[in-house]
Amino acid sequence: MLNKKNVLIALVTLFVVLAGAVYFSFCCKPDFTLEEPVVFEVKNPPHIGKGFYLGGFSDLFYKNNHLYAITDRGPNTNIKNLENRDIRNFPLGKDYKPFLIEFELQNDGVAKISRLSNFNISGLPVSEARDCVPCDMQDKEMPFDPYGSDTESLAIDKNGHFWVGDEYFPSIIEFDQNLNVVNRFATINSPYANKGITCNLPEIFNKVQKNLGFESIAYDGNNHIYAFTQGSLSNGTFVKIVKFNLETKTPENVYSYYIGSGKNIISAATFISENEILTAERRNGEHQIRVLKLKPFIVNTSEKVLSLKGLNGIQNGQKIEGIAFDGNDKVYVINDNDFGIDDENRKDSFIMEFKLVRKN
Repeated sequence: MLNKKNVLIALVTLFVVLAGAVYFSFCCKPDFTLEEPVVFEVKNPPHIGKGFYLGGFSDLFYKNNHLYAITDRGPNTNIKNLENRDIRNFPLGKDYKPFLIEFELQNDGVAKISRLSNFNISGLPVSEARDCVPCDMQDKEMPFDPYGSDTESLAIDKNGHFWVGDEYFPSIIEFDQNLNVVNRFATINSPYANKGITCNLPEIFNKVQKNLGFESIAYDGNNHIYAFTQGSLSNGTFVKIVKFNLETKTPENVYSYYIGSGKNIISAATFISENEILTAERRNGEHQIRVLKLKPFIVNTSEKVLSLKGLNGIQNGQKIEGIAFDGNDKVYVINDNDFGIDDENRKDSFIMEFKLVRKN
């Protein structure tokens, strides 16, 4: 039976959602389109061991005429073992470290790899509370890594430091130019606090659903990043976003962003102006690029700019996991092929370029 408190909460939530939707519909219609898609293929990716080739690109960032990508925790499977326990097989074992990749887009339609380096961190899960039990290919358990990370998002600040969003904790990790960990920031009262980890992110992020931590990071080009959870908190309908100050190393604000129910998720985000963020999302099974303008005190909504359904190679379950803006008129997206581990149709990797056209 509903009590008065629950009814009041429901009414306030509904009002906030409607207010946000009305605000956005009247004030925030996108004033641009994305046109002229061009595909660049990642051909002949390097071998990374045990029959696997480089892939799993999970975000994209543009800086100084270069495109950078990051891989996630590495090739893995998610299954139930004989004891009906959730396990995750890591065929490359505990030695795998996520990659930083620098691309050059060539006139022949190839995304050439010009740099390949490893972040000094493992891809193993931190605890069974945050992910499945890590195992080898014979289902033999491997140790958890309290400092491991599922590296899903990437930004590079004005000092050349790399900021990475972790889907496990969720946490935010700062790496120096040599890809060594400088700082790591997790939630207040995080049960996974370890030496060298600062627990100052808002406690609400402890409510993130399992393996739906920080999937996206948008950098404003100055002193702030905005880290997005991949999905809603506690089976709700809102993604949470933390605004984080890179100078003071502290959070400044938390935003709510309506994503809807079901399996709708946000995969990547990038600033295209002082107050416009492009997102790559999956909504109702469709890849979309959307635009939002974050406003405090309301539930933020967004407007669809482009559906990627059926465009070029975006089919057969392929996932768009990264988005970047060159600061002028080019938007780039990159796909995550999961290292081709579970689907022969998704072994190809590509970067797609769009021209951003402002309306008159």
